[in-house]
Amino acid sequence: MPDDATVGVTRQRIKTRTEGYRTWTNDEIDKFIDRHPSGTKPYLALMLLRDTGARRGDAVHLGPQHIRHDLLPKSPHGYLRFVQGKTGTLVEVPVTDALQAAIEACPSNHLTFLVTSRGQPFTEAGFTNWFRDRCNEAYCRMVYRRLGYTKHVRG
Repeated sequence: MPDDATVGVTRQRIKTRTEGYRTWTNDEIDKFIDRHPSGTKPYLALMLLRDTGARRGDAVHLGPQHIRHDLLPKSPHGYLRFVQGKTGTLVEVPVTDALQAAIEACPSNHLTFLVTSRGQPFTEAGFTNWFRDRCNEAYCRMVYRRLGYTKHVRG
């Protein structure tokens, strides 16, 4: 058997730093809202992502049962309370006026705010594909990245 020249050789990791997902521009947000105004499921999805900062895996599970009105300090529309799937961290964010209006304009009789055309909750991948298609309909040049939108909101 020939000697293995790679014995004892370790692979070095190449460290690269990136800026992450590209941030949405105000023009892209405006195009999206022009194409998908209040009262549409895409608009509700955008408001859920924007106003909660939820990851897609958490956003697809959010529903009316997550809104609490017994938390302090009081918020006019209550708080969305959920545990992040990725980190296990408890999140409590006030329901903003814009998010409350989006929820009211797009009512759901389901356990989740966002459901497929068949009335089923989205999977993470299914939601990503669906939302990317909504972005394409709005002629946004970016490929959907939820984090790109969150970066825009958080600055």
